[in-house]
Amino acid sequence: MSGDAYNRGLPKTPKEYLDLELHPRLHKMAINASFSRRMFFTLRAIAIIGGVLLPFLVSFEKDAKGIQVLTISISIAVALAIALEEALRFKEKYIKLEGLINIVNKMKGDFIAQENEFTNLTEQQRIVKFASLSSNVILNSQNSLLEAFSNMESPKKKDAN
Repeated sequence: MSGDAYNRGLPKTPKEYLDLELHPRLHKMAINASFSRRMFFTLRAIAIIGGVLLPFLVSFEKDAKGIQVLTISISIAVALAIALEEALRFKEKYIKLEGLINIVNKMKGDFIAQENEFTNLTEQQRIVKFASLSSNVILNSQNSLLEAFSNMESPKKKDAN
């Protein structure tokens, strides 16, 4: 494959790169951040409201069958909400994704304005540099997340000495 054939596949202008490469990526990250934020606040609301209602329901008459069923149902909902939020870490996900979007958007502003590390470069050099920097930021965040999960799952081994 010749170098010319490879270069034909690259975006020719910064606008083309932003429209074809970066904006779809940022849009997907924003959707994931929005979902994680909604899930975090929904689960947290269930836990708080259920936690407030339980003492009130427990103080009612013990013989009322409907109250017992409601108390058990709310207890299960609160426990599930807390367990899901703790296991899936929606808060950490949305904070991380929103921070990542902000970092990439700041780099995008520098890229468009040709400031900081994007000064005195041709359009193609700017595109390549921005693509490299933005991809590295995104990959590093994903790698640190994978590393954190692998450290959580693998138990620490004690030295044999």
